Amino acid sequence: MNGNHLQKLPFLYFLLPYVHLSLMVDFYLHSLAGIIGSVLITSFLGFYARKIRQVPFLITANFINIILTYLIIRIKGLLQIPHTGYSPYLAVTLLLLLFILAQAVGVFWGGFYTRN
Repeated sequence: MNGNHLQKLPFLYFLLPYVHLSLMVDFYLHSLAGIIGSVLITSFLGFYARKIRQVPFLITANFINIILTYLIIRIKGLLQIPHTGYSPYLAVTLLLLLFILAQAVGVFWGGFYTRN
């Protein structure tokens, strides 16, 4: 396998619906461990994408993940997130925005390490 493909291997994380994964961990552990873990992973992936100059690939992976996440909600009917009285679309949209913001911060900090 060539080195370019190995560098893109961490981006397989975007094939997981990590919003649903973080909400499941939060529900079963009764903590914010899932969301905090996902924020840390996505910010690291943003940093890594900038460091290896694969930001367009990161953007493509984000679009795939967003489509996959909303498709899962659509297929399952309206996924009911426990202990919330609002729409699951709102919860998922806010979490996706949080994760994209974390990636943007990672890309920003990754820019400092690529210049040196």
